[in-house]
Amino acid sequence: MVGNVHLEKKLENYVEELVRTGRYTSREEVLSEGVRLVERREQQRAAVDRALEAAIADAEAGRVHDADSAFTALRQRYQVLQAKKD
Repeated sequence: MVGNVHLEKKLENYVEELVRTGRYTSREEVLSEGVRLVERREQQRAAVDRALEAAIADAEAGRVHDADSAFTALRQRYQVLQAKKD
């Protein structure tokens, strides 16, 4: 438990409004939801960071393709998918 949490007036008013309107049942519920959202955002940022690190490592190791080759491969895949639909 964090204990007493002091919010700036604007946030305090918003929390009170969320509870008053019944959107949340308590101040603690609002704050818990906020922390969960921050946690999710931080997890997403960490995943992006890991993906970027992997991409940089691939590039540094020479595991890259030029754009023309990549787009040609994508066009070929698209054409195969289109042919299957028809």
